[in-house]
Amino acid sequence: MKKVFAGMAAVIFLSTLGFSQKFVLKIGAGVSVASGSDFAQGIEGQMSYLTDQYAVGGRYSFPHTGMDFAGELIYSFKERMGVGLGLGFIRQAEDDTVSYALGDVSVRERLSPSFNTIPIALNFHYLLPVSSRLSLDLSAGGAYYLTRVNWNYSMDLSLLGLSGTDNYTLKSTAGGFGVQAGLGLQWSLSSRIAVCLDIVGRVAPASFFGKIKGDWTEKGSGDFWNYADSGSGQYAWAYDWNAGGRSYSQIAFQNETPSGTTISNARYAKFSMSGFAATLGLKIGIGR
Repeated sequence: MKKVFAGMAAVIFLSTLGFSQKFVLKIGAGVSVASGSDFAQGIEGQMSYLTDQYAVGGRYSFPHTGMDFAGELIYSFKERMGVGLGLGFIRQAEDDTVSYALGDVSVRERLSPSFNTIPIALNFHYLLPVSSRLSLDLSAGGAYYLTRVNWNYSMDLSLLGLSGTDNYTLKSTAGGFGVQAGLGLQWSLSSRIAVCLDIVGRVAPASFFGKIKGDWTEKGSGDFWNYADSGSGQYAWAYDWNAGGRSYSQIAFQNETPSGTTISNARYAKFSMSGFAATLGLKIGIGR
């Protein structure tokens, strides 16, 4: 708590100094929403399959929503116009379990995917005064989204007092380009500091992201098996699986393209950051 009060005091002190508005630091935090593309469809497809086939307890879901931390250094080259270089951190994570019976076998699955994204953005800003204290901040620009994918899956089986566990993990990094546009409300507390509420929409198509390829580990323990394996070079794949007269979107991690009579439309799985973010923060004059 002392650190929080000290930080607030430092901000208030900075706002009283003779800083000009040539350079401005903008910081904020809030909520981000992203589509996820093939990964979201694959998780939803697997949940649909389990629901159709078994009496399932629990539910898988894709982490569309996550925390968004944003920072931007803005250079005002005219009174109302500026160019900003932004850097942020977006975390989307989920931890779900489902359980069902496969004959006499009890099955419990756990899926914990996380997507940690660092957006690097270049924006144009235009300030439109509404009153003496309130302004609209209109922004638009491009960004590169560097995403770290962490995929964690485990399955527990039990039969007649015997049990076994399989754990699979994959870690990969991919990136893609996109564009964004924002609308912000800026309330001036002084000539050097303002409170900002921003909503930013992103278009970062999955087709702009690279192939997701990473290092993996898989371990089995218990009464049914005992093994450990690991390697690199496994890709994330998306495909349609035809089962029981229906088609289900799927995600798989392996070296080769998924194939077989029940598999169609196999392709490299893509991740998308298209969506929007809403953040609340401060805008502070930091230079002459």
